[in-house]
Amino acid sequence: MINLMISKKNLPSPKFFSTRPFLLSAILLFFLCLLAYSNCFRHGFLLDDYTHLLNEDNLEKVTWAELFSKAYKGFYRPFAFMFLKGMLGVFKDAGVAYHVFNLILFYGICLMFYRLWIELFKDQRLALLACSLFAAHPVNAMLVNYKTASNNSIFILCMQMSAWLLVKSMDARKTGYYYASLLFYFLSLLSHEISFILPVYLFLILFLLRDYGGKKSGVSCLSFLVPLTVYLIIRRNIAGLSPMADPFHLGISFIQYVGTLMSLIGWYLQKLVVPVNILFIWDERIAEGGTAVFYAVFLMMVVAVVAGVLYRRRPGDVKTFGAGLLAAGFIPLGLAGFTYSASMKTVIIEPHWFGFSSMGFFLLAAGILINLRKFAHEKIRIPALVILLGTLLLLTRTGNAVWKDEETYCTNWIETNALNGEPWNCLARVYRAKHDQGLNKNRYQDCTEAAYLAFAYHVTGDGTRSLNYYNMALDINRDCPVAYYGLGLLYTIAQDEGSAAWAYDNALRLNPGYYPLVKKLEDVFYNRRKKDAARRIRELFLSESFKGP
Repeated sequence: MINLMISKKNLPSPKFFSTRPFLLSAILLFFLCLLAYSNCFRHGFLLDDYTHLLNEDNLEKVTWAELFSKAYKGFYRPFAFMFLKGMLGVFKDAGVAYHVFNLILFYGICLMFYRLWIELFKDQRLALLACSLFAAHPVNAMLVNYKTASNNSIFILCMQMSAWLLVKSMDARKTGYYYASLLFYFLSLLSHEISFILPVYLFLILFLLRDYGGKKSGVSCLSFLVPLTVYLIIRRNIAGLSPMADPFHLGISFIQYVGTLMSLIGWYLQKLVVPVNILFIWDERIAEGGTAVFYAVFLMMVVAVVAGVLYRRRPGDVKTFGAGLLAAGFIPLGLAGFTYSASMKTVIIEPHWFGFSSMGFFLLAAGILINLRKFAHEKIRIPALVILLGTLLLLTRTGNAVWKDEETYCTNWIETNALNGEPWNCLARVYRAKHDQGLNKNRYQDCTEAAYLAFAYHVTGDGTRSLNYYNMALDINRDCPVAYYGLGLLYTIAQDEGSAAWAYDNALRLNPGYYPLVKKLEDVFYNRRKKDAARRIRELFLSESFKGP
């Protein structure tokens, strides 16, 4: 029977890079990574790829010193951006090279997890199986498919190095390893702010796998507050960024907050178990009424169960540590998920936030699969494992296909979850690239085509060109409701209420049933909590007396 408990007497610490088992495991993980992502190398650029790599104000225009002295496009992640800037200098617009580099980083993450779990569990089968599931599962596919995802791989690798060095410092009793662990934690913070949670993971490692006791584990992790404090000071005073989001100033109740948080966690757990239609950003609305109460009660039950498991812990138990690591990974979600709620009125979850803690799920799964030997013969278990890995690889490769180009990915994003504005911006860029024939009105079929092009420029933030194309649309046809509506939106943003009212009036005069205008009016009343008025507007639009095109 495979023993999932640590036994220091019977299993000495392995010498990783000189043993045959490690090399065989490394080769297997390499081929799993290659099989999972070999169909993504020729995919196009999309979304942040343009922002960081192709636009005029890309990373090449930022000096190395500026990466550390100020925020770049609203983010202070200088260490990770160093790698991306270096890649841009070498690779330019060679898309294949970015994917190859991302795959190398992802493979490095798999190897580091394997090395860490061997060190902690002294069980090669457990470590290899957990890392194989991690490599084949599509939940972290963004790390390879997204050309700018090296940022996220870097912070995960830094967290892994920090954890491994802390374990080495405790086993070898050498302070040099400990200081190196603190350094890599600081580098992880300079790569992505979500890594602030690492000390909690380290506490779980010492408390559950090294049996240090709560006090000793806490004291050992206390020093990690120093690099965290330094990072927060830099972030606030040098980078000029505001503190992380405060969800309790959004005007929602505590029950709504907890309920919304649970709906996000539920989505992620569902994607771990049923890994289809995984987006790298998922939006949810703030939970209301009975839904919020249900999720809040469910969360309290989960917290009680996790607390009970931790209290009755057995040192070295895979199930306890896996559940604890997975649960701890959701702590940052309480802040990060509400980052854009004030402006977008939704909450978000990004699977790559849990690149480290997702290993808790794969450790749990590996432990369960190993324990199946009690109930199933090896002739059944091995084919079943091959089928499982093959299914995960197939799902990953299928998911890779939607990353083919901007239009494909953003269309799929909207069809799967239409709450986020970014895929609409993305499709606006695609429309602009396909339909822009300059300001020669004779090149356009009608005013609507020109007005849609103007709206595409509006969505992507080019107000001047948008205004020019709306005026051209009106030159093509003075009675163009789409153009008047778009002008109304532009004037509204410019806070020119008189001109906005003139434009909206013209749109309404030309087409009383123009749906976007009616929907905008409906949203105004709804946001002012006048739901009855919003409903009446909607009913009026749907009535037979209120006909549109």
